[in-house]
Amino acid sequence: MESYTINNFHEKFGFEQFRQLPGHKQGISYVKFSDDGKLLSIGYETGGIRVYDVQRYEYAAEIDIPKIREVTDFDFDPTVLYFPITCMRWASANNLLTSSGDGFIKLWNVKEADPKKRLKSYIYNENISFNAIDVNVDRTMLVSGGMDHCLRVYDLAEMKETVVYHGEDTKHQEHFNRIFSVKVDPSNHNVFYSGGWDKCLITHDIREKHSVASFVGPYITGDSLDINGSALLAGSYRSHDPIE
Repeated sequence: MESYTINNFHEKFGFEQFRQLPGHKQGISYVKFSDDGKLLSIGYETGGIRVYDVQRYEYAAEIDIPKIREVTDFDFDPTVLYFPITCMRWASANNLLTSSGDGFIKLWNVKEADPKKRLKSYIYNENISFNAIDVNVDRTMLVSGGMDHCLRVYDLAEMKETVVYHGEDTKHQEHFNRIFSVKVDPSNHNVFYSGGWDKCLITHDIREKHSVASFVGPYITGDSLDINGSALLAGSYRSHDPIE
């Protein structure tokens, strides 16, 4: 398998690095551009978030960033247990949804000047590590998946749960291991797809109380489902045939 470094991307693919953001001593767990490409959200393994203004070349917001400890080589306390940002979705030009390993899905207004007022609403379940979220095109529905093998659908305006698809459903194919990716069909807001450690790619229609289709194959360990028209793309954690 061929590998590439950042230095030969231009030679191989015509890619060229045009800017490097100021470095921070925290591992990055997720990045997501806003729909208009003007903002870039960056989620850290410590649970912190930074929002970068692409046009101004500066950070527009910092959320829950751990305080700097001058006595170490890190800008966070390595002895403290942190929960990483696992997924991000833009609910609007100013509102960012984040999920994390401590059972939270939070809705932030990243343009709010007062840091204490940036958190607009949240969902919390102490028994879940949320691994994946997605929203429909008109931003009325939120879907989540996590370590409890369940898929949950929420009314995004109210941040309230409306439907749960349980992994223990024995009559229909549901997930029986951790879920790591969910994707709402952009052409049909009633339909969404999910995958995870169980190597099952499952289709749900919220008008039904159970899954409507499934097949075995992709071993999904991250946010690696995407849709282009009628084509569903899945990325698997394996060295051979990782793209399906």
